[in-house]
Amino acid sequence: FVTRARSCFHVILTFSPGERLNECMRGYAGITRRCTVDWFSPWGHEVASNVAISLMKETSEFTTIEPVRLAECMAATHCLVQEFVPTHFRMTQRQVYVTPGTFLSFADTYQSVYAKHANEIRQRMHMMSAGLKKLHGARTGASEMQEDLQQKDSVLAQAQVSAGELLKEITDSTMKAEKKKGEVTVVKNQLSEQATLIQQDRDECERDLETAKPSLIAAETALQSINQKDLMALKTMKNPPAIVRMI
Repeated sequence: FVTRARSCFHVILTFSPGERLNECMRGYAGITRRCTVDWFSPWGHEVASNVAISLMKETSEFTTIEPVRLAECMAATHCLVQEFVPTHFRMTQRQVYVTPGTFLSFADTYQSVYAKHANEIRQRMHMMSAGLKKLHGARTGASEMQEDLQQKDSVLAQAQVSAGELLKEITDSTMKAEKKKGEVTVVKNQLSEQATLIQQDRDECERDLETAKPSLIAAETALQSINQKDLMALKTMKNPPAIVRMI
């Protein structure tokens, strides 16, 4: 069983060129002695483009766009970086390796950044859509309020006309009432003057009455003192005095 398992068991290790690969080869010599080493050549433009198209088709973020042109752009960028590596080494004396893993990392980073910005754009679109809906609702509400305001303006104009007519009637009634009040005041003053005159005549009559009252009392007393004999004597007078005739 162990023999059969050993013959069928395969382990695949992948390394990118660089210090990590050198350390592993120095520390574990069996990597190169007992393993089959396949050195993969750099990916060209066509291979990188096909890989990018395959990765974008597997991602839902890229279903609404054309992946071919974007894949061509990513492949061209990868190839430009590969071409710049010797120039970079001459300028800095540092070796940089651009491998298929680098391209896959680049594609993964691009997808992450694209997904982030796409999510932000969707949120902004949602907010803009909500804002447009609110603006439309506000515009509809403003139109309704404008119509309502026009109706209320018409009612207000009618109310102003009615108020003007009512004010005119009240003014006319007030003027008539003021005129009638003036007439009543004149009559009141006349009656007051007449009442004053009547009161004066009454006071004068009362004073005359008080003056004549003793004479009246004396006359009543004198009248009560007349007897039958005095009446017979008056009858016998052929030419009585004037005072007697008056009585």
